[in-house]
Amino acid sequence: FLSKTKRYNHLSATIPITLFFGALSATAACVTGWFLSESGGYTEGVLFYHKWLGISVAVASWLLLFSKKKENIGAWLVLVMGLSVTGHFGGTLTHGEGYLFSDEWILRLISKDEANKGGTVARKLPENIQEALVYKDIIEPILKERCFSCHNNTKQKGKLRMDDQAAFLKGGENGVIAIAGQADNSEMVKRLLLDMDAKHHMPPKGKTQPTEQDVLLLKWWINTGLTFDKKLKDIEQPDAIKAVFANYSTTVAEKGNPFIPTQTIAVADEKLIDSARKKGILLMPVAPNSNYLQANFVSFPKASDKEVALLLPFAQQLVWLKLGNTKITDSAMTMVSKMTNLTRLSFENTAISNKGLAMLSSLSHLQYLNLVGTSITSDGLHPLSNLSDLKQIFLFKTAISPNDLSVLQQKMPHTSFDTGGYIVPSWESDTAVFKKTK
Repeated sequence: FLSKTKRYNHLSATIPITLFFGALSATAACVTGWFLSESGGYTEGVLFYHKWLGISVAVASWLLLFSKKKENIGAWLVLVMGLSVTGHFGGTLTHGEGYLFSDEWILRLISKDEANKGGTVARKLPENIQEALVYKDIIEPILKERCFSCHNNTKQKGKLRMDDQAAFLKGGENGVIAIAGQADNSEMVKRLLLDMDAKHHMPPKGKTQPTEQDVLLLKWWINTGLTFDKKLKDIEQPDAIKAVFANYSTTVAEKGNPFIPTQTIAVADEKLIDSARKKGILLMPVAPNSNYLQANFVSFPKASDKEVALLLPFAQQLVWLKLGNTKITDSAMTMVSKMTNLTRLSFENTAISNKGLAMLSSLSHLQYLNLVGTSITSDGLHPLSNLSDLKQIFLFKTAISPNDLSVLQQKMPHTSFDTGGYIVPSWESDTAVFKKTK
């Protein structure tokens, strides 16, 4: 087109060589596309148009190359239109119908960095997370990002369609992919957990892989009955799942959270995060698009001081740490004291003592401390009196007496001490007495 102008007329010499390489690559695309179409899994109608329009573009390119009218603008316009329409049908085969006008690709562009890190694009959920629809709000977005591109209404690799509920439950050429209540025996989960280089690993190597959190949610969804219409509040949620849903609240990102620092922080090494997760540590961002992390050992009750050391590479990113019901000792406190951005810390039912607790006096951002079921005495809390941000300490089933508590409240007026063991008085209207009839 430029060669038709006086200023760029000299570019006409490049037309034959440009057309030659265009025709050559179009032919190569037709040959490889033909073999790919033979593997099956594509909607016949769309595939028919894409295949034969592609062949037409390649043939037209060679005809134009050997024509004496290589510079005919009309012929080039037809060629460009043919290439565009063919490409559109190819996009439909790959991404599904309506991909061109879907807002999902905009979301993917905005969240490109997150996708490259293997993360899941942040999802908008109800302010009250328990009101979220389990499938539509939580599970379907995972499947969209990881599975739908190969298993949709126009492309069904392995004769499997996943974007339709009935088709999903029906399964593919190898039968059903998910068995309600049996995640570990479900083919979908088995393939997700295969080695990356395994032939049947899904998604295929080269595509963005699901995170450990994604797999955890998918297994939970299958184990709780493959529900498509229930709300989160209507389904059983183990502790590990509750910890995951803490990250999904939109109020964290939109309204702020006093337990999340406002300062920017560098991204933690994803390989080291994966390594810690493989050990059984639930390690994840505290909020969508945040580099700050939370670590939870709820699924790792046998964790000891050795496992706490795995968190040292994230000392600056960690703000929430839950070590309750583990085998840690005072030795772990040496490492915890280096996590200077911690705002929430839980040690319930552990063997830590006053000596270990005193090491935490350097955690100037600490706001919440859970010591329930430990042997801590008031002497162990005195070194923490300098922590002006420390607002809550939970002391149920500790060695702290009422007299000790009075002294602590004077020494730490900015802190609220919760000793638990509440007794709620009974009212006559609350109590029904049943007497055996004579």
